[in-house]
Amino acid sequence: VRNDATNARNPFTSIDSTGNIIKNPLRFNNFGGTLGGPVYLPHLYNGKNKTFFFVSWDTNILHRLGSRSYTVPTALMRQGNFSEDPNVAQFGLWNPYTTVGPTTVNGTSGLFLRTAFGTPAPGNSFGANGCVNSSVEAGAAMNPPVQTCIFSAQLPANMLDPTAMYFIKSFPAPNYVDPLASGCLVNGVQLCNNFRGPIASSQDTNYLSLKVDHQWSDKSKYFAEWLFNPGQYRNYRVPWTGPTFPQDSVGFGAQYDVDFASQIIALGNTYVFSPTLINEFRASFSRQYMNTHPSHPYPDSITAQTQVQQTLAPLRIPEDPFFPVPNWTMSTPGGGNIAFGPTTWVNMLTAAEAYTFLDNITKVMGRHTLKTGFMYRLEHTAYNSGFPTGFGFGGEQVVDPNSGLGGGAGLAQFMLGAVASGGRGSFTGVMWKPYERFRYWGWYWQDDFRIRPNFTLNVGVRYELNGFFRTRQRPNSNFCLGCPNPTTGLLGKVIYQGDADWPGHGQDVAPPNYTSIAPRLNFSWTPFANKKTVIRGGYDVFYTNALASINSPGQSAANAPGWNQEYDWNGSFDTVTNPSNPNCQPFTGECVAFPLSDTTTDKRTLTTPPLPSSFPAQRKDPLIGIGLLQFFTPPSHDPMMESWGLEIERELPGNMMIDIGYVGSHGTHLVGEAFRQFNYVHTADVVKWKTQLDDEVPITNYYSGQTAALLAQVYQAGQDANGNFVLPRSLLLKPYPFYGALSTLQNNTAFDGTSIYHGMNLRVQKRFSHGLDFIAAYTVSKKIANAETGQLATMLVDPIHWARNGQLGGRAGALGWNGGFGGSFQDPDNRKADRAVAADDIPQILNIAATYELPFGIGRQFLNHAGALNHLVGGWVLTGNFNAESGLPVYVFCSGNQITGRCNLIGDPHFPGRRSKADRIADWINPAAFQPPFGPNDANNFWGNYSAADPRAYLFGTEGARLPNFRYPGFWNVDTKLAKEFHLSESRY
Repeated sequence: VRNDATNARNPFTSIDSTGNIIKNPLRFNNFGGTLGGPVYLPHLYNGKNKTFFFVSWDTNILHRLGSRSYTVPTALMRQGNFSEDPNVAQFGLWNPYTTVGPTTVNGTSGLFLRTAFGTPAPGNSFGANGCVNSSVEAGAAMNPPVQTCIFSAQLPANMLDPTAMYFIKSFPAPNYVDPLASGCLVNGVQLCNNFRGPIASSQDTNYLSLKVDHQWSDKSKYFAEWLFNPGQYRNYRVPWTGPTFPQDSVGFGAQYDVDFASQIIALGNTYVFSPTLINEFRASFSRQYMNTHPSHPYPDSITAQTQVQQTLAPLRIPEDPFFPVPNWTMSTPGGGNIAFGPTTWVNMLTAAEAYTFLDNITKVMGRHTLKTGFMYRLEHTAYNSGFPTGFGFGGEQVVDPNSGLGGGAGLAQFMLGAVASGGRGSFTGVMWKPYERFRYWGWYWQDDFRIRPNFTLNVGVRYELNGFFRTRQRPNSNFCLGCPNPTTGLLGKVIYQGDADWPGHGQDVAPPNYTSIAPRLNFSWTPFANKKTVIRGGYDVFYTNALASINSPGQSAANAPGWNQEYDWNGSFDTVTNPSNPNCQPFTGECVAFPLSDTTTDKRTLTTPPLPSSFPAQRKDPLIGIGLLQFFTPPSHDPMMESWGLEIERELPGNMMIDIGYVGSHGTHLVGEAFRQFNYVHTADVVKWKTQLDDEVPITNYYSGQTAALLAQVYQAGQDANGNFVLPRSLLLKPYPFYGALSTLQNNTAFDGTSIYHGMNLRVQKRFSHGLDFIAAYTVSKKIANAETGQLATMLVDPIHWARNGQLGGRAGALGWNGGFGGSFQDPDNRKADRAVAADDIPQILNIAATYELPFGIGRQFLNHAGALNHLVGGWVLTGNFNAESGLPVYVFCSGNQITGRCNLIGDPHFPGRRSKADRIADWINPAAFQPPFGPNDANNFWGNYSAADPRAYLFGTEGARLPNFRYPGFWNVDTKLAKEFHLSESRY
């Protein structure tokens, strides 16, 4: 039993508006039982000394209740009035439907024109064009600056989108001032984190097991077991209901109600051929499933889903049975975010099962104990979900398109119904239901060779074949980075099973790696005749399944090109209303893809290419020009870990021993960076072209012939004054301009991570005597890695996007510092430079555990006699555990420039001298130790007169990926228990 009455208040969670720490209610109950004995069926079977059973049952019931801060529009914002946003008064609120471009402004090509809401300032030199961004920019550049436009903070009432306003009206009113969100409080108004609502969830889990052991004969023993683990998760209280129900951030563990279960059935036999020859055989079947009730995970009383569907039906937005209405996200003034609608990628049915067979043979031959065996495992996984439609409003459409200055954020853009083009967070797509198969073969041999009575050598080898997946659907698909593409004339093409470029020409996505041979060599030596000292050491190699590293049910075949395929709105609505001469060119990312409440077009036809009604992979579509492409890169080598160590153990008087040892490991081909990007402008080109990177340039400057012609066709290229087809230089500099050039070309994960670990372990242990035993262990270590270990915590709990990042808690949760995914390398062209202390490096760990029998009662030092007093004070045991750990390494961000947000480290992050606890809490890090990558953070020196041509905008920070000598606070923890044994009788318990 555990509840909040015995919990401490956590000062690092939320506080209420008066500054008091909020203590969330919690109820946790754990109960169960076990029963075992011989199988006896009266008049039918007596299994005494032959057949035995064991049954166990355990139940966990967890209820959590609390509250969470959300962002909702203020009363003025609901009316389209953004006067509370200081960025609007200073930089304006811009009309996305006036965007023109790309065009040449003051001799610079590739720029855009957009008009701010407001009126031209009287007497400005640009006249009626005073609110056009080119005029505003020119006026700001004058000395002294000249105001050319009187900005308006009010969105015109006739431009407020009716669909957006339908949602806006369903938000609750602000009710909270968050003392921790200082950036949200502007001029006395809480712009974000301004609503606090209740959340509550429950998770009930059962663990059942049944095992039967049967002695068939003196030589043969059988066992059979069944383990069943059903459970459910429910969110039973939500912050508000209706069309804007904030599903992305409800509950403590998941956004959906979930049913889950796992079960294992196993059979085994141990057969003794002779005292020196033994065989062990095992066969098992396991299955896991998860169900979020896809047809209707939440009732209409919470989501108003039926009403939302009816409201959106005339707009002809793509729907999916698993995601019948879109997910909506938007930024807000003050730095907040709003999200509502079904959480993407979570509503699903998924299952996995495995058939495993293994056999081990042990043979004793003189001084040799030989063992050999094999394992075969067949795995199936099934993933049944859909492709969500999402609309993201990042505010890019309501700011100056050239400078990025402006206010209103995504909320204003949403209220204007301006769906952005060019991969700016709005998407739809098609999703298959992959059924995958994996196979594994493993064989090992080892010999425990007792060379001398005091020296034993263990030598062995293991060979493994980790098969990659194949799918039931045909043809499977992938993307080959190095395959010549005869259509584009460049490297890179979508490949399908059966193609000449398909690896291995089989059904698997690639053949297994045949080089996973893992030798092992270990020894044990007792050098002295008294046998009180033992020296152990060895070297071992281990391989792991690369697919297991990324939790295959959701991140391998599920992302096959043409089967799971995103489609983006990269066009411009101008091409619908004015196809012969659009004001805003498609594929630029600055245009309105379509007004949200438009009813004249089917939004499936506006994606580029149009959203198909069937899977492109069925017809082996080359997917040229697709905005986002995901694929799987089979690793050239299975992830490998080398481990070595040396240990000395010494027996001490008083049933004690001491042990000291060194342990090292080296990992290669590890999970490196999740969702690695392959289509980006290389750093050298970014630095070279600076402000000219997005200039519209002739395609023929970089490509010719069929490649140039196809680029012009795919991206509907415009023409310059000389009749040359032009595209942004940034697109032409990407290595794969036909695939994911406007959004993403990424694989599931890259297997190029490395790690190195060195550690010293010291252990002192006392075996049980005089009522006491204890163990004390101390570890000092260092781990260095370039692998993005931050994602590992996510993969522990989020194999298919179910559990919410950051909910894991503790040390594992701290690893998710980069959101659980990779992509944090400062220079993607020099990833080795980010080799640093690992995100999970804990340099010192101390653990002390002890058990002490209180010296009272029968068999103890005092009151050693039966009676009532013995029942009261006898049989008590006190246990305790103390654990202390160093903190994890810190990574500090700074104000960024064009290529990085990593700081320059110019001093000691620690404050000098002794400081009070209050001072340490208020200021943990010395800010004077850091400066932005562009140098001293002087607004008048850099940002105050910012120019993208400034060389300082292209400097890397000198801070490493993580700070080795500056860490988050460590922690210590003490657990104690006082327990009593109850003997039911002298012979039976």
